[in-house]
Amino acid sequence: LYPILIEIQRIVDLKFLQCVISCCLSIIKTHSKISIVIIFYIHTIRSEARKDTAPSSTFSYLSEYPCTDWANACYIMDAKSIQNHSHHRPLNPFVAIGSFFFEGVKKKPSLLSIKEREDEAIQLLYRVAKKFF
Repeated sequence: LYPILIEIQRIVDLKFLQCVISCCLSIIKTHSKISIVIIFYIHTIRSEARKDTAPSSTFSYLSEYPCTDWANACYIMDAKSIQNHSHHRPLNPFVAIGSFFFEGVKKKPSLLSIKEREDEAIQLLYRVAKKFF
């Protein structure tokens, strides 16, 4: 199994991506394994970082950032990338997590105020958040 590095970031820019690459190189050095990176960006991705992304051929709700030698894959998710998938029930688990970050935490902190409130994954995420926060 690959280690998974999950980053939740307000703004994705080249400086942030350099930090991600550094973390991945540390994982390789420490564990001798190449990781998979998943980035959820809450606000924006700067044009210098966006220009290198491409739609994922594996997951239609993700973009990919090139990652030769430092990660097995680097996926990026934003609110737009999950729009076409947020009405499928049950929600795909990644789409549910993305919806939780993009809809719930950012704009609507109450489960009652989001459209996906009937989805089991969304309900679980809100229960966990309520327990710890």
